[in-house]
Amino acid sequence: MSLSFLNYKNISTNKDMVKDILKLADTHPEVFVNITSFLANYKGNISVFPDIDEAIELEFNSPKYDLDDEKRENLIQTIKDLYGNSSKIFNKIRSKILEEFICNFGPVSTRHDSIITNQLTCYIEPTIMDGKQIVGITNKKCDVVFIDKNHTFIEFVECKTDICNVIPRNRPFDKAGKSHRDKVKYLENAYNYLKDNYCEPKIYFACYNSDYEDSLNNLQQNWGYEYMDFVNPKKLLENKFS
Repeated sequence: MSLSFLNYKNISTNKDMVKDILKLADTHPEVFVNITSFLANYKGNISVFPDIDEAIELEFNSPKYDLDDEKRENLIQTIKDLYGNSSKIFNKIRSKILEEFICNFGPVSTRHDSIITNQLTCYIEPTIMDGKQIVGITNKKCDVVFIDKNHTFIEFVECKTDICNVIPRNRPFDKAGKSHRDKVKYLENAYNYLKDNYCEPKIYFACYNSDYEDSLNNLQQNWGYEYMDFVNPKKLLENKFS
């Protein structure tokens, strides 16, 4: 048998706002990390935070950022425009930035450089098939999946802008939201199947949060998923550029 990936989405985005912010991950990674921290702290649009423009000015007009005046003004305006969207569009773009970042800078695992240079394929929300059998749970998918052509490296990355909404700090598994339990069960089933038949996959939840230790401990120790881990943009960029 051989794995196949069906019904996946296009990786590229047409939104200039997403592209402009993502460019900073290459050119000014410290600025990009602070943008993601800002997105973690201010989780709603201007209707939720009426003084958001002032907060943006205060944060990104700081001389700590190595930006010329034009780039600084463009950055501030871009972030203001992001928060000026409707709540639905704001949340969609906020999620898209994280997903596109993972696609561009993943996989998270860094010790597979020899495999990475040998053309990993990145799929967005694929249905994974082994012959006629669905891998995981029917109608459930993972945001980003990396795999090499020989199926000796597989990595799942589920993107959640606020990890505490999905993996609570201290709530038991059966008290978590049903959709979130189903996603974890999907990842568990996919992990077990692929480990038995191909290779042991890596599984990560990507988020904007910097303080996620309690949720990670709950996932690994209390829920029993020691093989799942968290990553945020700061950690991933540090790994890539170290």
